[in-house]
Amino acid sequence: MKLSLRSPCPVRPTLTSVGDKTSACAQCNKHVHHLTRMTEAEGKAVVERAKTEDTCVRYVSDRSGNVVFAPKLRQIAAAGLLTFAPVAFADGGDVVASAQAEMNRVQNEMVEVGIDPKLVVVSDSENDTNAHQNGSTTAGTEPEPEELELWDGFML
Repeated sequence: MKLSLRSPCPVRPTLTSVGDKTSACAQCNKHVHHLTRMTEAEGKAVVERAKTEDTCVRYVSDRSGNVVFAPKLRQIAAAGLLTFAPVAFADGGDVVASAQAEMNRVQNEMVEVGIDPKLVVVSDSENDTNAHQNGSTTAGTEPEPEELELWDGFML
């Protein structure tokens, strides 16, 4: 399922848990629905409600822009490391100023999905998706890891 955001969140929200799949945003006091913690059916229900309600979401997407739901994300993690690309701020500012802050944000979300944070890597450029590999590896001997993105924003 592809998802269109009306606007990516202009800040990296500080979230406090309200439930397994919903958090409260400390910046705007809205509820944030964690689509990636859901099954596809649950996520589609949130998206359907967003047609009539102001809805904020957090989700992981693949290179094609498809939402990656919890069961698929766990499958990808079981196959190897998860590589995340840093996501730019909505205001056009720099990509995440602190690589460690972005790593913490992504790892914390993956823990909530049930994924070991040691399996998560945030790439520091588009060209280093293989930087997480230990030891020397000849190019082309291992499949390219799926690069994912963690988004926060307002739905259409």
